[in-house]
Amino acid sequence: MTIIIGAAVSLLVQWIKQKTTNQLETLIVLLAISLGAAGLYCALVAVGYWETVANVLVIAGAFYAFVIQRFESGS
Repeated sequence: MTIIIGAAVSLLVQWIKQKTTNQLETLIVLLAISLGAAGLYCALVAVGYWETVANVLVIAGAFYAFVIQRFESGS
């Protein structure tokens, strides 16, 4: 799961890089996002909700990919 979080943070940082030109600002935002994601991950693992959150995200993604996207493309 840490790979998924790292990939999400990387994609977000790439998007931020396209929107800003200041490298220092990008690094500060990257640090803040990384610390926030790490804190959220540690909190969810500590209270035992991480598995539940991961399962909900996987099911929601699968439902979107296999059901909702098919109806959107069929219309």
